[in-house]
Amino acid sequence: MQFMKEVRYSAGEEYQEVSILPKTEKIELLNKPHGRKRKKDASRPEQRNLNYQNASKWFRLTAIANFKEGSYSIVLTFNDLSLPKSQEEAEKEFKNYMRRLNARRKKRGLANAKYLATLEGRNGRYHFNVLLDSSNTYDEIEECWQSGRGKKLLPKGFVHIKKIKKVFKGGKWLNGVEVVAQYMTKEFKEENRQGKRKWFASRNNLKKPVIHKPNKYKYTRSKIIKAVENDSLKEFLQEKYQGWEFVPFTIYERETKKSAVVEIDVREDLFLGVRIYFRLRKIDKEQKS
Repeated sequence: MQFMKEVRYSAGEEYQEVSILPKTEKIELLNKPHGRKRKKDASRPEQRNLNYQNASKWFRLTAIANFKEGSYSIVLTFNDLSLPKSQEEAEKEFKNYMRRLNARRKKRGLANAKYLATLEGRNGRYHFNVLLDSSNTYDEIEECWQSGRGKKLLPKGFVHIKKIKKVFKGGKWLNGVEVVAQYMTKEFKEENRQGKRKWFASRNNLKKPVIHKPNKYKYTRSKIIKAVENDSLKEFLQEKYQGWEFVPFTIYERETKKSAVVEIDVREDLFLGVRIYFRLRKIDKEQKS
């Protein structure tokens, strides 16, 4: 009897991503579980040593575990007078910005901000995309992106602030945090080639994604193939993951260069066979009733 293994990543208690793969296929985990430990926090990946797909996965799962509808999606730009001359200078500006934001929070008795951020900028025209928790006010977010003092206080550039909401795409409602995180990781591939990291995260206050020990005997290959061929895979998986609902997500076809919104991604490899990937969110008890 041939088995297929289940590989799970979870972001908090209410979200998980699942792959069902041939047992022979090697999985590149962010931090491989070993020994008897059943699950392990996914450590922050080093950009030089980890391919961009895993870096993107870490970023997306961390975003989902820590942010929600109502959290902020922010863009910080530089005007011509404030434009940094280097990536290092831009990073210093962002660190100072977060220090000012946290000082405002401290005065109100709040803990340091939770954030994920990416730095973009072709031809030296830098800007930051930021995911931020909802504890700061709009005024604080704008006022901290300034330089100088008193009457000489001037903005460094534009500050675009949006509260995250669900996004309707491909006929389905998508998780707004996931959509924002997907956009923020669009340059990870190029960064990986250059060996430069352009993303940042707050320290010591973010929930980490969890990698569960692969279950090598949960599925038989014959049952998976039968469900795929009978077009009953969704019903088959719903029985296995009761209390969870499928989360729609966007896939990209390399051959057609087109995107589509799906609930289950089924791929067939000529040598290894079928591979399945899907995302799940725990069903709200009030919603279920």
